[in-house]
Amino acid sequence: LQLASTLSRHLLVVMSPSLFENQWTPVTICPLFKQLSDIHSNIICVPLQGIKMDASWKSEEGCMLRQLLSRCSVITWEVNTPAQRRRFWTSLRLCLPPPLSPPSTRQREMTATTTTKAKLSTFAKSNESLEVLV
Repeated sequence: LQLASTLSRHLLVVMSPSLFENQWTPVTICPLFKQLSDIHSNIICVPLQGIKMDASWKSEEGCMLRQLLSRCSVITWEVNTPAQRRRFWTSLRLCLPPPLSPPSTRQREMTATTTTKAKLSTFAKSNESLEVLV
């Protein structure tokens, strides 16, 4: 995970509902987020279910977890209607940086044309200088 995160620009964490219901309290989530924040600074968190704020969030771990979550982008998974689905995917796209794209075909063609023209121009200049000498 550490190697992959150093190569990525963002770290996407998806939190499932079954983990929320069974064992996801601030005491168990906090160490995970501490570790993730040590690995990467740009974290996007997607809880698949709303995070319930109960009395355990008032503990020391709860306060620390709130701080850790405030440093990352939290996007709630709500996809019941088409509008919610669009809003979720738009929010996720806006949190991510623009994709790195390889040079387009047009850029490569322009580079090849420029290189070819430069070679032809050098060849023409050397022919002219030969003609002047003769």
